[in-house]
Amino acid sequence: ALLSSRAFTDYSTSGLENPLVNLLIAAFAGVFLRERGSPGRRLTALWGLASLVYLARPDAVLMVAPLLLVATLRVRQAPVIARSVGLGLLPALAWTGFAVLYYGFPFPNTAYAKLGMDVSAAQLWTQGVIYVIDVVDRDPVTPVLIALAIVMAAAGLRGGARRADRAGHAALAAGIALYLVYIVSIGGDFMSGRFFAAPFFAAVLALTRFAEADWRAWA
Repeated sequence: ALLSSRAFTDYSTSGLENPLVNLLIAAFAGVFLRERGSPGRRLTALWGLASLVYLARPDAVLMVAPLLLVATLRVRQAPVIARSVGLGLLPALAWTGFAVLYYGFPFPNTAYAKLGMDVSAAQLWTQGVIYVIDVVDRDPVTPVLIALAIVMAAAGLRGGARRADRAGHAALAAGIALYLVYIVSIGGDFMSGRFFAAPFFAAVLALTRFAEADWRAWA
């Protein structure tokens, strides 16, 4: 699937942040699914990885935010949550503080240039839809597999799947969908398929979890 995606192959060798974001998403999913270790350590690791995702590309946090919310709610111990959130956010807070002091603003200047345009929301949504149509036309494998992963996760893992797996799938699918809605709302991008590469990788991760499911998961 990865080798069949034009978006994934093009932007894995483009010199942009895509490979790093993919690596961090894979690490986040791995820690989320791992059951070893104390809940506090796992939650700290997840918040730390979310900070690194933010540092790699701030808007990519949308993809892991639902998983992070699920993992945080599972702990159910306020002191543990507070400690984990505080420690995990240190990298993001440290860089943001430095950026404000050194550069004068917390986000990359490209964010202000792209999001601060005097363009109506309707025009941006229209351009975002055109961006999606362009991907469907040039690289149909990518949006089709993303849609499949979202539909499979929404349907839930049946056939004896654990409740934790279902919650994780639903959260990851929600993150992918949330990110795509955001991309459409800002008008997409001038690089065809670029913003589909990371959600496609996340979708493939989600689909691999169905390999052990029985036929009812695919019915």
